Amino acid sequence: MALQWMFLLLLTPLLAAHNRDKPSPNTFGKLSEKGKCKAPSDWDSRLRFYPKRISYDLNEVVQLNCTGRFLPSVPQIQCISRGAQAMWNETATCKETCQQPQWDSQLQFSPNQNFYRVGEEVTLSCFLNSTPPLAVIRCANRIPPKQSNAWEVLAIGGTWHRLAQKLTCTMAKCPKPQWDAQLQFSESKTKYPQNTELTLTCPKGLEPSFPKVKCTKEFQRVSSGKPDYVDAWWGRNSRGAWTRIERDVLCTEMCQRPPWDSRLQLVPDQENYGKKEKVKLSCPGGLQPTYTEIKCQTGFQDYDDDVTQYSVQKEFWHARDSTGAWVPIQSSVKCIEVLQVDPETFEISSTSIKLKWTCRFPDACQGMRAMCRLAVPSSPPCEAEEVKGEQMLHGQEGTFTCSPLQPFTEYRVSIDLPPNTTLFSWLFTTEQTVPDKPEQLWLDPDRGSLRWNSLSSCKGEIIGYQVPRGQGRPSARAWSSVQAHWEGWKGTAGMTCRRKEKLRDPRAQYLYEQSFTQTASSPPPPPPPPPPPPP
Repeated sequence: MALQWMFLLLLTPLLAAHNRDKPSPNTFGKLSEKGKCKAPSDWDSRLRFYPKRISYDLNEVVQLNCTGRFLPSVPQIQCISRGAQAMWNETATCKETCQQPQWDSQLQFSPNQNFYRVGEEVTLSCFLNSTPPLAVIRCANRIPPKQSNAWEVLAIGGTWHRLAQKLTCTMAKCPKPQWDAQLQFSESKTKYPQNTELTLTCPKGLEPSFPKVKCTKEFQRVSSGKPDYVDAWWGRNSRGAWTRIERDVLCTEMCQRPPWDSRLQLVPDQENYGKKEKVKLSCPGGLQPTYTEIKCQTGFQDYDDDVTQYSVQKEFWHARDSTGAWVPIQSSVKCIEVLQVDPETFEISSTSIKLKWTCRFPDACQGMRAMCRLAVPSSPPCEAEEVKGEQMLHGQEGTFTCSPLQPFTEYRVSIDLPPNTTLFSWLFTTEQTVPDKPEQLWLDPDRGSLRWNSLSSCKGEIIGYQVPRGQGRPSARAWSSVQAHWEGWKGTAGMTCRRKEKLRDPRAQYLYEQSFTQTASSPPPPPPPPPPPPP
């Protein structure tokens, strides 16, 4: 029995050492020699790696492909370092795909690929040059699995239906739409070819809701396994893009969508607005429009060319001001910053940050709060305490001061508006200050050297040290930069100053040292008082 226990005691550390050398079962791929990733051998056998090698260097990116009609789950993998191990950033497999349908030679596919992943959507069109789409299809799982292709089509109602027959492009013409009787078509016909751009006009003083239109056929639904198509009219909006016409095109007194700040959000969001129709304006977080409500007005504007006088009907936009009155908009509406913080007002010291703020829209600044936090978590040797709490800001303008802070440390100052809008965010670095002095000195009289531990740069960048030279009273000593009077320092853990001549009597010398940083506001401090001479 004693022999068995002895054998077990000897075997335990051997097994532990053996397990330490084995890779973790949770890593992606296999580990190879230190700093390299081994080519995976237990992944999907259909995967192909480019370049093809036995192992790959750290940070190397490998392109993936699959055999047959399969596609990799990710296009590439990378050899990364996790702790002391090198491994692949993720595991790849080969996914089932659908081959591009060979339905109609006129069909245009976007994106145009040979194979598509399951769930990938494809837009079909029958014409080039930014034509409206015929339908949207997607690759679906095969039912049964041996089915060569499985495609679904999106119906107008937003539901997906499996296609039993192919989609094709039809050249059938579209009948003239029964819109406003005042509309005049550039070509007066009863039917119009697909994808032919038509110009619409109205009697004097009126405007069509869409001045440019064209017709296409569009998939509507699957009926008894067959696709049904409907006429779809499209209009060119004020930005030049084609949009589907959902309502009748009318001749009305209208205002076009104003070409103001692209960040403006209009509700309702339309290309044209009726007379006296009101529109709400807003901007993304942290911004505010110069007006929050506008409405369309039309009227005649008089002109005089020194010969005749005439009037032209024009559109006008009016805005509701702070008193509730409607006033003409003289220029345009813009999104401007709610809060203004001028960098010229920043006051930064080694222990505080102060800034001045102004709220341009007092009603939009209710509940503002300011805070400052360490930009990155502190770590030894430069430990800094986190600044706690926050300050509520009131009124239209004021100042915010963040203190006490650690010198030569990066902080982020932010001003937020509930629930989650950031009005201001800035990175600051506090000023440098006078550093500490080295605590321990080592004097070697035989070698003529003075050594000390180097200081950290927690209070500023250390650019040099000052060491006293000479004998006698402190006032007779000369303080000089180490670089000028000593051969320099050696090693990384400490600093060494070595005189060119051996010290004659170290007991009679008062050797002190101090450090200094490069800061105009903090010159090197005066030398400390000397200790009593050694006995």
